[in-house]
Amino acid sequence: RGWIPLREVAYLEETRGYTQIHRAQQRRALTVFGDIDDAVTTAGDVVDKVKREYIPQVLSDHPQLHIEFLGSQEDQAKSFSSLRLAFPVALLIIYMMLAGLFRSYIQPIVVMTAIPFGVQGAIIGHWLTGNPMTILSMIGLVALTGIVVNDSLVLVDFINKRIREGQSPFQASVEGATLRLRPILLTTLTTAAGLAPMMFEKSFQAKFLIPMAVTLTWGLVFATVLTLLIVPVINLIFFDLLNIWNRLWGVAPPENEAPTETVVSLPS
Repeated sequence: RGWIPLREVAYLEETRGYTQIHRAQQRRALTVFGDIDDAVTTAGDVVDKVKREYIPQVLSDHPQLHIEFLGSQEDQAKSFSSLRLAFPVALLIIYMMLAGLFRSYIQPIVVMTAIPFGVQGAIIGHWLTGNPMTILSMIGLVALTGIVVNDSLVLVDFINKRIREGQSPFQASVEGATLRLRPILLTTLTTAAGLAPMMFEKSFQAKFLIPMAVTLTWGLVFATVLTLLIVPVINLIFFDLLNIWNRLWGVAPPENEAPTETVVSLPS
């Protein structure tokens, strides 16, 4: 029983090894970290490239692996998940407020048709400016839903007032789009002018706010133009369908749709 050198009974080779072995659910887990240069790319672009070009090959070679993306990607996924709930809730609140204002279940939908126009404008703006859709872009979309409704609300409310004064829906729509053109455009242009400096800011501190500015600016401008052109048409379709319904069921027209106003003078 004596001591012998290890090299006489074993073959020694120096290699790299793990200082710690981490496990998740009783399986070995490895964490790969990486920093993103925001001036070159974004975390979303890197993750998309890794998922598209590398992950399929790794999983085909090692099918027992399970890969998850954490860090900023995980935070962004959680934020998007919460916004999926916030967006419908915002739409529901807007609808309920408009339904109480117009005392109608259908006309609020006419006003809210401006929201899809704003979403289209925001997407086009990101595409033209080359900015990625980030979590702040989605937050901007939620805010945009309340902003773009203002223009169509002013327009439809003006049309309803003219109809109550005795004008036909067509005359009221034409006059409303004409007379409300200037205030609606001025409101939109002043808001867009206030957001433009942020949208073109090049400093690192303001870089993360640029997607929100792009969403609000492009969405508002795009929605305003289409609101002035399309919302009066949709409102006329609403009145035509309402007239057809009233004729079929013999229902008297509502107060805001009365085509004429009769004044009776009694002799003194």
